[in-house]
Amino acid sequence: MWQGVSGGAVFLADSGPVLQCPLHLGVIQQSTSASNMIAEIQKAVATESYLSGVLQSVMDSDNNLFRDFFLDVRETLCYQRVEDARPRVCVPAVCQQAVLRAAHGDSTLAGHHRVLE
Repeated sequence: MWQGVSGGAVFLADSGPVLQCPLHLGVIQQSTSASNMIAEIQKAVATESYLSGVLQSVMDSDNNLFRDFFLDVRETLCYQRVEDARPRVCVPAVCQQAVLRAAHGDSTLAGHHRVLE
């Protein structure tokens, strides 16, 4: 967990946020809950109707790629277009609130939009 001047966020240390301005950050707590969240996301992807189909298409491909979807080194389903600077983890609907709470506490709508299918 990182604490900045105006708040904090939880993220994996190896894929933390991209800071676009100079901020003073300090580690205030280390936790393994992010890896547990990834495991929950992976389980839920396998059972969600749309994402499970995408996952199967990625696994059936010869190059670990289906459209802009792929499995990362942790075997987590991700999405990245050519113009995207970083890949995004595909978060099933049942996990979205947990991810938003981990990142924003009680402000689960802060800085996010939801794509409806």
